[in-house]
Amino acid sequence: MASTIVDVAAKAGVSVSTASRILNGGTKGLRRDAVGRAEAVLAAAKELCYQPNRTARGLVLKRSFTIGVVVTEIHNPVRTRLIDALRSIAFQRGFGVMVSGVNWGEDPGRQLSNLLHHQVDGLILSHLPNYSASLQRQLRECGIPVVGFGIAGAAGFDNLAIDYPQAVYELTCHLIEQHGAKRILFAGGDTHSSRYAGYCRAMQAHGLPAAPHRKTEKVTLASGCAMGRDLAANRPIPEAVVCHNDIFAMGLIAGLRDAGYSVPGDLLVTGIDNIEFASYSNPRLTTAGVEVETLAGQLCERLFRQIDGEHSADVHETAVPVRCFFRESCGCREIPPQ
Repeated sequence: MASTIVDVAAKAGVSVSTASRILNGGTKGLRRDAVGRAEAVLAAAKELCYQPNRTARGLVLKRSFTIGVVVTEIHNPVRTRLIDALRSIAFQRGFGVMVSGVNWGEDPGRQLSNLLHHQVDGLILSHLPNYSASLQRQLRECGIPVVGFGIAGAAGFDNLAIDYPQAVYELTCHLIEQHGAKRILFAGGDTHSSRYAGYCRAMQAHGLPAAPHRKTEKVTLASGCAMGRDLAANRPIPEAVVCHNDIFAMGLIAGLRDAGYSVPGDLLVTGIDNIEFASYSNPRLTTAGVEVETLAGQLCERLFRQIDGEHSADVHETAVPVRCFFRESCGCREIPPQ
C-alpha cells in the first residue's frame, strides 16, 4: 500500500499539517528551530517513497497542476521538440501538459474552450492563424495566466515575438549578395504571411522586383513537393526559392528532383525553423530558427511566474533572436554535424 502524508508525519514525529507545509515547500508558521523537523519530514518521505496525492493537493490549492498548450503545425518536428521541452520543464514543477493542435483555417477557440473545460492553470499559445477579436475576449474572460509566442497583434498577455520577417530578410539578402541570385521566389504559407514581408523588404533593398507570393493552404512535405513539380513545369525556373518552413522546403526539393532538377545545382533553396533533420538532409538545408529549449524556458518562466501569483499590470513583448544556418542547399559549405 502506498504511503500517505499521515505515515510521513507519524514517522517524523510532527503533525500532518506541519508535514504538509514542509513537503509543499512552505516554511510559514515554522520557527527557526524547526529546521531539524523539516529535515526529518523530508527524510521520512524519501524512506517511505511518499508520492503526493495531486488530486487532493489540487483541491486544497484550487489547481489542476496542468498547463494547456495550443500550437499550429503540430506535424512539424520543431513543434514536437518544443512540446517535449515544455513537458520536461513543467514536469520539474510538478505539472502536466495538455496539447491541442490547430490547423490553418481552423478556429482556435474550440481548442481553447476544451482546455479551459479541463481547468488548466495556464495557457501557452503559439502564433495562431485566426487571432480574432472574439478570441481576445475569450482569453480576457477566462481569468487564467496566458503567455504567447509569435502572435501578431497579441493583446492582454505576455508575448515572445519571433522575428521571422528579419530571418527571411537575411536569408534573401544572403542569396543575392553571396550567390548572385536575382530571380527569387517566396513559397508557402497563407495570405497574411509576415515572412513574405521580409522577402519583399530584401528584394526592394537590392532594387529587385519581388515575385508574387506562391501561397499554399498547407505547409507540408506534400504541398512542398507539389510546388516543386509546378515550378519545374513552368519555365524558366527561378534561381532561388525561400520557403515558409523546412518541411515545405524539403518537399519542394523532392518535387524538383522528381522533375530532373538538382539543388543547389539548378537552383537554390532555403527553409525556416532549423529542424534537426535540416542538418542531415541531402542536400543539407540552409535555414533559420530559434533555440527551442531557450524559447520553452522563457515561456515557462513567464507562465509559472503568473501561476505563482506574481501578476503584473504591464504586458511585455520580448524579441527572441533567430539565427541563420547557411548550408549546402544555397550553395554554401558547412562542416557536417558530428
